[in-house]
Amino acid sequence: KLNSAGAIQWVFNATGVSGWNWGWYYGDFAVDEVSGTSYLVGGFNTINIFKVNTLGIQTGTLPGSANMNEMWRAEYNRCINKIVIAGGGTSSVFQAAMLDTNMINLTPVNVLSASQSFLDMTLLAIDNNSNFCYMASTKPISGPTVYDNRIIKCPIPNLLPLTFSVPNGHR
Repeated sequence: KLNSAGAIQWVFNATGVSGWNWGWYYGDFAVDEVSGTSYLVGGFNTINIFKVNTLGIQTGTLPGSANMNEMWRAEYNRCINKIVIAGGGTSSVFQAAMLDTNMINLTPVNVLSASQSFLDMTLLAIDNNSNFCYMASTKPISGPTVYDNRIIKCPIPNLLPLTFSVPNGHR
């Protein structure tokens, strides 16, 4: 953690932490700007989520969910006090999730209303003024689908129904 002058305040060292394995793909982290609490999510096949306090001490962990085996982006939403996670890529049809800050409930959501698996949401932005989030999907390795390269707008907290979906023309 850096202070406003850019000086290091603390470093969270995951070495030796049980269940921590970023592998080759990092996920993301979200910060509650009021409490200073950080939430770290795993990227590829690392379904771990860690809660770290303002001193850099791990205060919670959640093994994640087999329905959300990839977590690429995370943002804290101060309006509902939850973490919005964009990801997917697993053998289930979910591409996003809501996580409570107590690290108890991770609720996967099929934001694309997809009927197939292995779809990823790799970009995430939250507009706290309107309480909507925006996500972008990518093309799976397995080949093109009707869900590829879409920009979507979802209401928070439920992320459904899909408000709009715009194909960006890239394949």
